[in-house]
This record gives sequence, structure tokens and C-alpha cells, in this order.
Amino acid sequence: MKKFLIIAAAAIAGTISASAATPQLIGRRGSAYGVENSKEAFRNGARMGFDMMECHVRLTADSVYVAAHDGKTARLGGDMKIESSTLPQLLTETYTQTIDGNTYSGSLLTVAEYLEFCRDNGKTPLLHLKTMAKKDTDLSPLPGLVELIDSLNLRDECVILTASKSYADYFLNSAPGLKVVFQADGKWRELAAWIIERNLDVDIKQDFIDQECIDTFHGAGLKIMTWTVNTIDDYLRLADLGVDQMITDVLSPRAL
Repeated sequence: MKKFLIIAAAAIAGTISASAATPQLIGRRGSAYGVENSKEAFRNGARMGFDMMECHVRLTADSVYVAAHDGKTARLGGDMKIESSTLPQLLTETYTQTIDGNTYSGSLLTVAEYLEFCRDNGKTPLLHLKTMAKKDTDLSPLPGLVELIDSLNLRDECVILTASKSYADYFLNSAPGLKVVFQADGKWRELAAWIIERNLDVDIKQDFIDQECIDTFHGAGLKIMTWTVNTIDDYLRLADLGVDQMITDVLSPRAL
């Protein structure tokens, strides 16, 4: 297995400004050490020291929540659509992914399995919701997800990440205690008032983060998450700006 990339604590301590807090690192789709959103990726993310790991969420034809970024499995070597395939059908596929010269294989993981892993290993689940119906105004897939979270007693631990206003408002109104982070990216300026009114922490792609962005949301008492941060230079730059959380494939929090 490729060695995890460790940030040197001493170097960081001497580079980040004294006023900036150390950001929390979050494992993107688990980590880069395994097929994305797979058991291996999450196990290795835990070994890297992530306290929180991101899992993408989609819904199968038989109404099972599964860990998948894409609506189709082709990028990972499959030939099915998540929404029109059942879980037993999807589990017949083996997925492969080559990352930095290392090839991994694995199968589809259910969100229930991911949540159980987080619960059993003391990790905070970050559920990154993809649109689970034809339109994001169709909220019918969401109550079942809340029921799943509650069945594992994780409502107070779980974090929902969504770019859908409809989804965000559903959780705020129907699932009190469940934390919601809104993905705004390049639309953060036009969405700022809406986000601040709802007291939502925000996720913004690193390309769109500047001092104005930091001041806007920190001024409202909100945290800023960003993605995807895979170099020490980007880590240091964003930490100096005051970013609170960074989603990463490879940077390990072990030395921080």
C-alpha cells in the first residue's frame, strides 16, 4: 500500500499564522487508498486519523441507500445505473480504481454499512447527498434516510452535506438535531443571505474562497468547509485564510 502523505507538524506550526486555528481534515469518499466510497477506503481513512469521512449517497431501484458518487457505475468498471438497479444486481459488480499507480478493487457499500463503521469506530459521518429523485423538489427519499440514521442512534453525530435548498429545508424542518452543511461553491455570494438566515455552515470549492468569503460567513458565526485539498501549499494557504474544514484524499491528520 502506498504510504500515507503526512504533513509535518513542525513545518505547519511554523507557517500558519498565529491567529489561524488548525483546520479539521475530512476524508474524501473515505480516502485515496481504496476504491472511492468503499470499505477499504473508509478503513484506511480511519487509519490516517480522520475523525470525519465523506460518503456520497444515492438510492437504488429497491430503495436502498448506497455509497456512490456517480449515477452510473461505468467509471469504476461497471455497466449499471444506480437508480434503475437493485442492490443484489449492483453487488454482482466488482469495481476497480487506479490512484497514483496503485490499483484497488471493491464492491458497492450500503450507507447502513458506512454508518455502522463510523459508529463502531467513533467517526463522524458526513453524508453528501446526490439528487435521489428526478427532481430535488421530490423529498420522498429523505424520510427513509432519517429513519436509517435514527435506527443507529446517529442523529446527533451525523452531518448532512447538500447543494439542494429543498433538501436543506426538509432536514431543518423535519429532522431537528441533524446538522446540515450547504454546498454553495461559486454561488456563495448570491446564496449567502439564504444560508445565513438558516444558520448553515457552508461548503465551498477552494477556487472560490477569498477573504470576502471568509469574512461573510465567519462574520455570521458559520464555519467554512472546502474541497478538495491535496497539497501542503493549498492547505497552508487556506488555513491562513481561516478555513475551518478541508476535504482531502491524501493529507493525513495524524501529525497535526
